[in-house]
Formats: sequence, C-alpha cells, structure tokens
Amino acid sequence: MGKATRIMELEQQVRLLEEQLKRAKYLAQFIDELCELPEDAVLLRNISGMRIQCEIGKAARRFRENRPL
Repeated sequence: MGKATRIMELEQQVRLLEEQLKRAKYLAQFIDELCELPEDAVLLRNISGMRIQCEIGKAARRFRENRPL
C-alpha cells in the first residue's frame, strides 16, 4: 500500500468520524429539547388498531440519565 492510498483512507476515516460527531451532537440537542417537555406530555400513536402512549418528556429524561451524550 502506497502513502497516497493510506492518506486517502485516513482522510475518509476522518470524514466519517466528523459525520458521526455531527449526528451525535444533533441527537444530544434533540434529546435535550425533549427533556424540556413537561412530565405529562405524551405521544399518542395508533398502530394496527392499537393505541400506544409514550410519556415522551419522562422517557427522554430517563434516556439521558442512562446514556449521557
């Protein structure tokens, strides 16, 4: 493997890591915004005739506690 090829591979890895970092920052910001919702804020969905309810603000806070970004 030549130097130029190795440099190109490393540059590609750096670009991929930068993209991952951007996505992680966006996700962290999104979770922080969800955490600002009140405890009783819910997300309602009907899936295949079943009604599903998620306490979105509470879930986001638990997620942040267990997986700090």
